[in-house]
Amino acid sequence: MISLWRADGKSFLQSIHFAYAFGGAISPFVTGPFLAPDIHVDIPSHNTTGNFSIANNTVESDNATSTDFLKLPSMESRLYIPFSIAAFLALTTSIPLFVLAFTSKRPSETKSVKSTSSDSEDIDQERNVQKVSTGMKVLVLVMLVVIFGVYCATECGFNNLLATFCVSQLKWTKYIASVVTAIFWISFTVARFLGIFLAQIFKPIKLIFLLTSLLIVGFLGFLLAAQFKIYEGIWISSGLVGASMSMVFPLLFAWTEESILPVTGLIASLFLIAASAGSMVNPIFLAFLMEESTPMWLAYTMLGESVILLMVVCLAWTFASRIRLPKNTFREVKMEIRSEVPDEVVYRSIIAESELNEDRL
Repeated sequence: MISLWRADGKSFLQSIHFAYAFGGAISPFVTGPFLAPDIHVDIPSHNTTGNFSIANNTVESDNATSTDFLKLPSMESRLYIPFSIAAFLALTTSIPLFVLAFTSKRPSETKSVKSTSSDSEDIDQERNVQKVSTGMKVLVLVMLVVIFGVYCATECGFNNLLATFCVSQLKWTKYIASVVTAIFWISFTVARFLGIFLAQIFKPIKLIFLLTSLLIVGFLGFLLAAQFKIYEGIWISSGLVGASMSMVFPLLFAWTEESILPVTGLIASLFLIAASAGSMVNPIFLAFLMEESTPMWLAYTMLGESVILLMVVCLAWTFASRIRLPKNTFREVKMEIRSEVPDEVVYRSIIAESELNEDRL
């Protein structure tokens, strides 16, 4: 997507991630019918005669004892059905991509080093990129990797453990906790849909700064609401957090492609590895703290990680600005001026002011 559209593909990136958010929002409704039904059993006393029910099944016994309870029919979930359907759909939709990969024209492997260097210079000129040291680019790339890791750690940690927090810390029912999680996903989905249009209006870095700032506000409200038992604040802050998280991930790709470095396959892989690592480690770490200490660690950690995220974004933007040409730079330009005498050309070197990189923020 990025290689096809480059900086013009911001709305398309948001559209792809909106589809992900939409799937996450409807997944509870799709998998719900395949879950194991709740079991409501009154364990009979010894040598009790009669009937008792398990969910929708009734077991009749003339002499039901406590040992007969162990022989009751098991109620297993059938989650393998929706997961198998999802796997089949994913495999089916990937077939056109395989066909495209094998049938599309590829660059010649004998392409000279000179032409490759020329292409790279053309891209740099298109982006107004200043020639800087490799160390500077590596430094910015490392900070971007950290941003992806921290963001995905925050996103997955919160939405995976929000229901657990509501049950263990706030003593809510599982149903109410699931509704709070649904509020998070609904706001997440709606905001990503709006991001399709906002990406065409605002610069990616401006939206990133705005959303990360709102994320801090949302987690601060969540912490205060949980600490002082302001339950309405839990609902509002959960929705605000979902909306704040919605557009950040695709915006980071768009910002990198538009203002910093070309998002090649290697760079995209580094970003996704960092995102996967954060998504994997943070829930395990948080679950341990919530179980061994207090569930409030979810609120503490989320607020801390959101502050770290904003700090690293500011640091990355500061260093990334040095890769771009500064505004109102002066450059010597050779212009061709033709006189009235045919075939007589006079060259003069003048200093022309260029308005490059005017909107790098």
